[in-house]
Amino acid sequence: MSKPQNTNQQKPKPNQTNNQSFGTEDDKTNCPFYSKTGTCRHGDKCIRVHNKPQTSDTLIIKNMYENTLLEIAIQEGKKVPEEELKEVNRNFENFYEEVFLKLAQIGCVEEMIVCDNLGSHLNGNVVVKYKTEEEGIKAMRVLSSQFYKGRP
Repeated sequence: MSKPQNTNQQKPKPNQTNNQSFGTEDDKTNCPFYSKTGTCRHGDKCIRVHNKPQTSDTLIIKNMYENTLLEIAIQEGKKVPEEELKEVNRNFENFYEEVFLKLAQIGCVEEMIVCDNLGSHLNGNVVVKYKTEEEGIKAMRVLSSQFYKGRP
């Protein structure tokens, strides 16, 4: 019988003193992928630290956009009839416009990205960058009490 693993192991404390390696593959303490994207495929099981800022001008709304089976087929390189491809594009553009306009009611949106990566830790994430940190804080407060298509 194998020895049970110690699940109480403490992750190392964030190390931001060496600015040259912080957030890079050379940084053995902080998760470089999380530093760049705000998410990690390993989640809570990652051996590196996920630095979560208390406030920010940028928010990640996880799994907000749901890819249809047709969109997944397109991402996997399968042939799709032209008319269905146009419909997928229309649906995405409608989603993007609806969400952008809603987010712009809160503050000045500098950039909005919808992730279409098939990895479950990225797929459907909406990243929105506001002009100021205050707008990001306001957006977090407003969005935390709202639902989109029946989901928080």
